[in-house]
Amino acid sequence: MRLPSDTIRPRRGSRAETSHEARRARLVAVLTASVLMASAAGAAAPPAHGSQATPQAAVGEAAPRFFLPVIDGTSGVGATDWCGQPSRPMVRRPPKEVLVLAFFTTSCVPCRHELPELQALSRRYTGRLVRWYLVDVGDPADSVRAYARRMSLRMPVLHDLYRNVGGRYGSATPTVAVIDRDCILWYRHQGFRFDIPDSARAELADLAHAVDAALAMPADDAGPSPHPPATGTPQRPGASPGNVAR
Repeated sequence: MRLPSDTIRPRRGSRAETSHEARRARLVAVLTASVLMASAAGAAAPPAHGSQATPQAAVGEAAPRFFLPVIDGTSGVGATDWCGQPSRPMVRRPPKEVLVLAFFTTSCVPCRHELPELQALSRRYTGRLVRWYLVDVGDPADSVRAYARRMSLRMPVLHDLYRNVGGRYGSATPTVAVIDRDCILWYRHQGFRFDIPDSARAELADLAHAVDAALAMPADDAGPSPHPPATGTPQRPGASPGNVAR
């Protein structure tokens, strides 16, 4: 009985069998190479937009470590350069400082209103132990440099191209984070209500209060910070619950 055509087998040793086995061997080789290439690409690829390598840090806990390039290409900045225990050898450790990180994107509308206000606020802390950094999240370097020129930004701009840092400090832009001198995440605020002047002023006042409070805390040179974890209770009336570590 003749079998259906899709089950016909070539006679053993025939030219058809040899050709069939050769094609099968080539197919297996191609598939194997494809799997290996896909695995390598997956391991090397940056995180997808919005993905987070680790959970978002909580206020009152250790601030996520980072090292990011400055957009002008002059250097890089790491959290432990200025707070906590240094993670790399230093000839002379500078005094510990409070860090303020403002995360933005070039397409973020509230950011365009917030960044000039933050720049003006930062001038009030000239000569004090506070470092202010703007952090672009995910935009091409050329776009960020053009944006900084257009916005007349004078604060250092760090570049988080692959969103590895921004996702650990906040899930949206704009986000402002304050890190105290022991590298504890002291304060975080997301959003900026530029369309409601009273709300915007209150947000900036809360940020200034958080920076002042972080400055007032003595740095612990002997080890981790003794701050208790955040409990969700604001530090003063009007502060957003959960945003400030007590």
